[in-house]
Amino acid sequence: MTLGIVSSLDRTLATETGSLKGLIQTDAAVSSGNSGGPLVDALGHVVGLTTLASSSGVGSTANGLGFAISTTEMLPTLARLRAEANGAPSPAGYLGVELERRTDGGSGALVTKVVADSAAATASIGVGDVVVAIDGQPIDGDAGLVATIRDLGPGDRITVSVVRDGRTLEIGVVLGERPSGP
Repeated sequence: MTLGIVSSLDRTLATETGSLKGLIQTDAAVSSGNSGGPLVDALGHVVGLTTLASSSGVGSTANGLGFAISTTEMLPTLARLRAEANGAPSPAGYLGVELERRTDGGSGALVTKVVADSAAATASIGVGDVVVAIDGQPIDGDAGLVATIRDLGPGDRITVSVVRDGRTLEIGVVLGERPSGP
């Protein structure tokens, strides 16, 4: 067991296999190969599942920076996985946009393409819009938007806040179903 300080909540990170959201950042010792244990608070309550250690990107692991998936994020996912294991389908929500990371230092995700006949197209989300929030929750980048939509289902009604021509617009969207295939 090690001790550490939580330095950030609700972080979103892009990994080689997808985006993770709802992460708790901690300086508790996490090394490659020993992640996966519980992250507990001072009262012994499990608040997350240690998931990864930050890497410098050159093959070494950063010291003193680890991430845990919060129980707030994990428990609904576990319920969905249990339902899938019992045969219940779990289609993913689909907005229908392609994104780029912002290079101007601002938050949000830049829309670079809108798929024809998608939920985004129906709702008039356009190329050049910057998605800054979903249902009032800030979007901190393209990975954050992908992770947020991934956790929703077809038919879910959301409010997408976009910045267009310097003005913030609130756009109601009914998500579609992610198309199958590559």
